[in-house]
Amino acid sequence: MDKNRNKRFVLIGILAAVAVIAIAVSSAAPGVSEDKNVESSADEIAMTSDVPSSINYQGRLTNSAGEPLSGTYNMTFRLYKVASGGTVLDTDMHSVEVTDGLFNTAIDFDQDNFDGKELWLGVAIGTVTEMTPRQELIAVPYALSLRPGANIIGSARVALSAESSHIGGIGLCGHVTSESGITYGVVGSSKSPDGYGGYFYNNGGGTGVYGHGGKYGGDFTVKQAGTFGNRNAGVNVTTIYDYSEGVRTYTTGSHSAGVFAYTTGDEHSYGVYASTTGENSQGVYVESTQSDAIYADTGKTDHKYGVYTPDYMYAAQYDTGSSDVAEYFPVAEDPEPGTVMVIGEDSKLQSSGKAYDTTVAGIVSTAPGVALGTNESGNVGEKLIAVAGRVPCKVDASYASVKPGDLLTTSDTPGHAMKAQPVVIGDVEIYRPGTTLGKALEPLDSGTGVIEVLVTLQ
Repeated sequence: MDKNRNKRFVLIGILAAVAVIAIAVSSAAPGVSEDKNVESSADEIAMTSDVPSSINYQGRLTNSAGEPLSGTYNMTFRLYKVASGGTVLDTDMHSVEVTDGLFNTAIDFDQDNFDGKELWLGVAIGTVTEMTPRQELIAVPYALSLRPGANIIGSARVALSAESSHIGGIGLCGHVTSESGITYGVVGSSKSPDGYGGYFYNNGGGTGVYGHGGKYGGDFTVKQAGTFGNRNAGVNVTTIYDYSEGVRTYTTGSHSAGVFAYTTGDEHSYGVYASTTGENSQGVYVESTQSDAIYADTGKTDHKYGVYTPDYMYAAQYDTGSSDVAEYFPVAEDPEPGTVMVIGEDSKLQSSGKAYDTTVAGIVSTAPGVALGTNESGNVGEKLIAVAGRVPCKVDASYASVKPGDLLTTSDTPGHAMKAQPVVIGDVEIYRPGTTLGKALEPLDSGTGVIEVLVTLQ
């Protein structure tokens, strides 16, 4: 007897999607524990292996008299977008075992068809015309679009919404188990130039974004060049409320930095760039209660500074590691530090060479505390000459021994100072005006040497 004749198909109405959503937590999240360093465990968030994309389908097959049938039947399952007519989206045909009218089979359609729109299932037995009416696929098969590796595609404003009401809940967690390679727990992207790859906010007064990692709490990269006055930013932070910080950093570890900035750009690149248009607002405000508010260091010596400003600088107090004030002067030669300098006929400074020279100008500085007349181009052909403060100085004591407090002047020894001798005018000892360069702070009994001198040009 032809098993495909004189029968009718009765559905008992079970469509079950076999789909598992496995999304796990990445390392840690705020609020999970007091120290925020809790790793996810197997009993909290489980990772599962891949599951088939098939839809479990059950039914009851009878003949025209309503008697249940048994045997093997060729069944064809078709997927449509409409309840009748229309174009077939996908087809699955295979043999199904029927026992006492009951059967159970798996229908395998391309999961890309489950895109959030209405879908209908048509069923045909053997060569018999497709049975009517078609059966609408309700919510369950759409879980296929959430299986690992699947895409959620649609025109809805929110493609996926995850919510947790737990006191320490996590709305959405991403977890990568690979221990090598560049991996991402969660990836967000946007094609709009005004869009955001990720948008996070907290209405409860807490933290919008919390980052925790063994190397970086957050790593941000911009791959498109900006323009002058319209720069692109790795991190852009905006605050609109009073007493609010755009960026706040906090660290408790030794040898740690609240903000660490690094740039490899060769020209006009800044580790940190700050700008403000407020009348009483500072581009950068730094406060410290225990140590230095700002510490700046550079390994460059060619006019690259730890702190640089083309504008004025104000400080209630100013401390330096060195003790002299020096100014750049053009020089006729390349004198070494400590050399006594005089003004030459061409207005360039040169080493002293005669005693009691009224053109004495100062001493070549070793490491000035304050440098005046700095030129951004590099002060070519110029030397820093100490004009005030303490500085090492070449001295020749062969003319007279030097004691602390003695006045010093130029000598016939090139580049060396000597003890100044007064002249007597009417029983009054007077030192020659315009020849004194400073006072000795250290003794030198004989010969030549270098001693510390307080520069006081007179």
